[in-house]
Formats: sequence, C-alpha cells, structure tokens
Amino acid sequence: MRKEVITVPNAPKLPFSPAIRAGDYIFVSGQVGFIDAGGKEVKGIGAQTRQCLENIKQVLETAGSSLNEVVTVVTGLVISKMLIEIECIAYSPYNPA
Repeated sequence: MRKEVITVPNAPKLPFSPAIRAGDYIFVSGQVGFIDAGGKEVKGIGAQTRQCLENIKQVLETAGSSLNEVVTVVTGLVISKMLIEIECIAYSPYNPA
C-alpha cells in the first residue's frame, strides 16, 4: 500500500504529521483549536470547535480531499487548555500528478 505524509504549508512544526494518506484514505491526526493561525489563544468551546474544524479542512484540502469526504470522526483531549480535539478519516482516491 502506498503511504504519503501530508504536510500543510505554514502550519506549526510539530513532532507528528498532520495526516497520512494510505491508499485512498487520509488519516488526519488529532487537530485542536486552542491556538489560531496567528498564534493567539482561542477561548470557549464554540470558537475552539470552529478553529479545530478549520484546521481539519485545511489539512484535507492540502491532501486533495474535503470535509465532505470524511467517513469517521474521533475525539480525545490531551491537555487541559484544549476544550476539543478531533481526528478523522476521509476518502480521497489516489490521483498521481
């Protein structure tokens, strides 16, 4: 099976990949919403959820997919400042460039 690390331009450098494409699926690592694109802390569950989903959207679009292709969603919190964390799997047929 073909595997590819998905990297998002201008995203914070973290010790894990934002996503991995394995065959026709994209496995998005847990995304959080407590920091916005400008590096500022996001407060409140509504605002953090919006930021988290925007982060997922950006990862999926970078990988050639979209939120419409998500087939499962999982969540689990890692640190106390995070009010939400979402990881997902999306379908995206492999189209070599």
